[in-house]
Amino acid sequence: MDDERKRIIIEEINYWKKHKLLSEEKCDFLLALYTQGQGEEYYLKRNYEKAFLIYLPLLILLVPLSVIIMYFTQLSDTMQISLLVMFFGFSLLSYYMFRKHHFQYTFVALLITLILILFISVFINNYFFPNSYLMPIIILLNFILWFVIGRRIQHKLLQIISVISFIFTCIYIIFKFT
Repeated sequence: MDDERKRIIIEEINYWKKHKLLSEEKCDFLLALYTQGQGEEYYLKRNYEKAFLIYLPLLILLVPLSVIIMYFTQLSDTMQISLLVMFFGFSLLSYYMFRKHHFQYTFVALLITLILILFISVFINNYFFPNSYLMPIIILLNFILWFVIGRRIQHKLLQIISVISFIFTCIYIIFKFT
């Protein structure tokens, strides 16, 4: 039986169980039968992972699309920032969905969200203060934000990425302004 039909049957059995249309023992037996003893959470999680694997490439494409929109299009500034904010909203929603369902690529969604925050802050800085010395400070503040978020969620890789990025940015600033 294909996965979609099993998912529909499992949802129907859950409906029967919730509304007491069938005894709880019979519903548990049917759930064990249709999930092959794995439990409904395992089975539904497996279906979510298949959907997320389709969703993940779309999420990853947001970074190159953002760069293209910012630097290689003739769109108005309002349209560019609107698209960047929409991309940010999509990536933030992806992060929360991935985290809710304990998807293994949650870090990718978080990192893309943080990269889009960096892009948006750089774009806004260039729009309001072109050719200013404020840009390195904004970039450094973004990397500090990355470190704080990594520390808060106890994610070592994000902390390492933020520290390395912070160090390289500091080295760039020192060589550029001396």
